[in-house]
Amino acid sequence: SHDLRTPLTSTYGALRLANSGVLHDQPEQARSLLQAAEENSQRLTALINDLLDIDKLEAGKLELSLQPLDLDQQLQDARRMLASTADEAEVHLRLPAPGGQRIMADPQRFQQVLANLLSNAIKFSPAGARVEIETQACEQQVRLTITDHGDGIPLAFQPNVFQRFAQADATATRQRGGTGLGLAITRSLVRAMHGAIGFSSTPGQGSRFWVSLPRVLPANTQ
Repeated sequence: SHDLRTPLTSTYGALRLANSGVLHDQPEQARSLLQAAEENSQRLTALINDLLDIDKLEAGKLELSLQPLDLDQQLQDARRMLASTADEAEVHLRLPAPGGQRIMADPQRFQQVLANLLSNAIKFSPAGARVEIETQACEQQVRLTITDHGDGIPLAFQPNVFQRFAQADATATRQRGGTGLGLAITRSLVRAMHGAIGFSSTPGQGSRFWVSLPRVLPANTQ
């Protein structure tokens, strides 16, 4: 309720002040207030969408369209979508060399998984750092690993990483953005696509999240 109330209260306050007429001769201040209202509306929309997604996932009502996907192309698409976020944070995204692997997944939801994991890695990386993406084919699975070099996850918090609204440092997380639902949704999506997810993290040395999804074998493979 706190995460719902905060952006809604801020948006209401900004719009009420802008509509009061007291800022008619202060266009810059009015513009700033409206921008804040827009940003808080986007935050509120993201939170509601996340709540709807996780509710459908837990009820088994989220429809998925599983199909063969070119993993190299999916990673390129994800990097392009997050390019401005990475540039703003001064973080470099390093993709692996093309491996020609294909996975069985829902294209929209797989991009959501990549966006959640990569945006977290960017968010908690220091300026000038590198986020590395690696892939490895393992028999009937392809494992994707995303490594950052940030502060890592405190040991006491690690059992709660995939829980709803779990935040190791709520203040820092709110400053950087996020709803506290991203990793919970990511785990549910990966499991719904018949995959697995996990992580390892050393405080002070960064974190490594991995996702394994079914591999589409070449047609000539028995």
